[in-house]
Amino acid sequence: MSNQRSEPEFSRPLQFRTLEIVGRKLSLSANDAECVALAKRLGLQSISDFWLEVSFDQTCEGRTKLNVNYSANVIQLCIVSLDPVPERLADQFSVLCEVPSIRRSGQAAQLEANREVLVDPFDEDVLEIYDEDEIDVGELATQYMSLALNPYPRATGIEEKFDLAYPEEDSNSIGAKKEKGNPFSILAFRQDRKENNNCT
Repeated sequence: MSNQRSEPEFSRPLQFRTLEIVGRKLSLSANDAECVALAKRLGLQSISDFWLEVSFDQTCEGRTKLNVNYSANVIQLCIVSLDPVPERLADQFSVLCEVPSIRRSGQAAQLEANREVLVDPFDEDVLEIYDEDEIDVGELATQYMSLALNPYPRATGIEEKFDLAYPEEDSNSIGAKKEKGNPFSILAFRQDRKENNNCT
């Protein structure tokens, strides 16, 4: 069995050593072929206009903070009717990156020597440790985007066409739909009959 790692569908590797300009911004986008491959991987009807805006900041601890804004147009299939369900995804995330191979000074160097990492439990940023000198922001954004997908997409108005609690009965079927029996209706019937008997 081969251990060779397959190339990500939307790969945009960036070197940490080149990210020395604080607040540097990059705009990246997936081409048509990459969108087709991503849609196949994620089980989607299609993906288009997958776009990223990436910025970088250096923290006082010597780490690199990666900020990503992404957006994409996706089409999924309705889980009931299999009709196409279009959706516009747009979100942002931040990741704190620490590369052991890059020598740092001060507090970060001391932490690395002691093999300790300080993590703020109230910080929303995820701390990622990279053994290599680069990060693939395209693949990282793909993973975050996949988590934002609706796991149960439904077409507009699908609840009016189908009774999801009773899928065997279609509201569009010919004739009036029979009223579903209530398991407590027999108790109400007996109570009414008892009261009527007492009145006579």
